[in-house]
Amino acid sequence: MRDGRITAFTRRDGLLRDFVLSLVEDRHGHFWLSSRRGVSRIAKSDLEAFASGHIRELHPVSFDTADGMKSEECNGDAQPAALMTRDGRIWFPTVQGVVVFDPASIRAKRAPPRVVVERVVAGAKAFPAQSGSLSLPPGTSDLEVQFTAISLSAPERVTFRYRLDGYDAGWIDTGRRRSAWYTNLSPGRYRFRVVAYSNDGSWPREESSLALDLKPRFYQTAWFSVLCGAALAGLALLAYRLRVIGIHRRYQAVLEERARIAREIHDTLMQGVTGISLQLEAASLKLPGDPAEAKGRLVRALERLDQVLAEARQCILELRAPIPPERELALPLRRLADELAGPRGMAVDVEVQGEPRPLPEKVRAHLLSIAREAITNSVLHSSASRLRLVLSFHPDEVRLLAADNGRGFDAGRLDDAHFGLLGMRERAAEIGAQLAIRSAPGNGAEISVAVPAAGRRGSAR
Repeated sequence: MRDGRITAFTRRDGLLRDFVLSLVEDRHGHFWLSSRRGVSRIAKSDLEAFASGHIRELHPVSFDTADGMKSEECNGDAQPAALMTRDGRIWFPTVQGVVVFDPASIRAKRAPPRVVVERVVAGAKAFPAQSGSLSLPPGTSDLEVQFTAISLSAPERVTFRYRLDGYDAGWIDTGRRRSAWYTNLSPGRYRFRVVAYSNDGSWPREESSLALDLKPRFYQTAWFSVLCGAALAGLALLAYRLRVIGIHRRYQAVLEERARIAREIHDTLMQGVTGISLQLEAASLKLPGDPAEAKGRLVRALERLDQVLAEARQCILELRAPIPPERELALPLRRLADELAGPRGMAVDVEVQGEPRPLPEKVRAHLLSIAREAITNSVLHSSASRLRLVLSFHPDEVRLLAADNGRGFDAGRLDDAHFGLLGMRERAAEIGAQLAIRSAPGNGAEISVAVPAAGRRGSAR
């Protein structure tokens, strides 16, 4: 007790045992303690320094069979369990007789044992550790560190404590065991430190250490993590790009479908209404002088109206049903020419060259729509008296030509503002065809469409 405060000293602080059988103070400033594990001596100044906080651990000197005692187990059933005689010697009872210590003849503190890290065992291979640093191969996670201490006085009394900087939170007491095991170590740099204690009051002023470098596998390296992160970012970007492309394609498909519907309306309803208008105009001119002819024109106008309604229904069905099978083109082309050019009195020649063959419905429908637009433009705008339609079949292509002898126009000043021209270009592109328009003022106009054969259409695009 000091300054009204009691300090307890335990085995955790450095004593050999928590249970002490006797306590005797000698004439040299030391306390002598007996226990079931032998006799120990500790300086009174060390106890005071520990109580005041100047040191954090006690280092008593222990005595046992290695120092000549027949038994290290002392008795304490009867008190006093220790006695100091007039000559200063101290007597302790043991289970095999009395042991006597002469504090005056006890040698001074011996030099601390020299501790050495001998080797590191990783897997089935041992690595010498004398160099002070060691690099272990990739994949090493379990290892054993073997160490020892050089003590010529009492090597069997040397105990150890160690720690692995970077892994252990504090020092680990290992007793007399001279090895340390570690498992599941992560790749990285560590430092193993070990100190030895000989239980004679000495404590090493130096420690032995070994720098360890556990090499990582390739997938444990920082660059691999960066690479994986970049790959994940690339995959995310790719997924985003694919999604954007998908959205763009769907949007483009919607736009193409709208354009197709617009072309169908223009080429069926608008052209049909134009044909009906021409019939009605012709009937109005014939009505005063030739009522019978006028009546015939009105009948044909009504028939054309029925056809327009039928074509409108067909367009609606095609929006819902698959494309019909292949059909021939020459007969519909002649009928179309008669319906559109006949009311104006324009002479129309329809020629078929080569060996006719069935055409895909998509090609047939687009060629017929292009012809309808060409005939309508010639009837309404060219003031022509004759129109020539040529459908020619060649081994590598099918060509449609529409030529009139009208007033013509400047083909170099054409643009896509005219919806009919835009529709013809779009229809030609749909089937991979080449559309050409040739005209000059006073020289008529010529429109040609060349459609590659089915096997050549993909390469022509």
